[in-house]
Amino acid sequence: MIARIEEKVTRLATPELAHMGRPGFVEGTRELLEWPYIIVYKVHDDRDEIVIVTIVHGAREREGQR
Repeated sequence: MIARIEEKVTRLATPELAHMGRPGFVEGTRELLEWPYIIVYKVHDDRDEIVIVTIVHGAREREGQR
């Protein structure tokens, strides 16, 4: 499981894939699904940087969830 998450996160380093996740519940974040986990991250285009905010289990209720 960890290897699959690492592979997904590594893909974000490719500039054309950095925004591949859906818009997150928190403004300014994006989310990638690697079932059953959700990788929450921010893209800082000005710094050419991706920051992983958290990785949560998809069944967990999150604040701001729609």
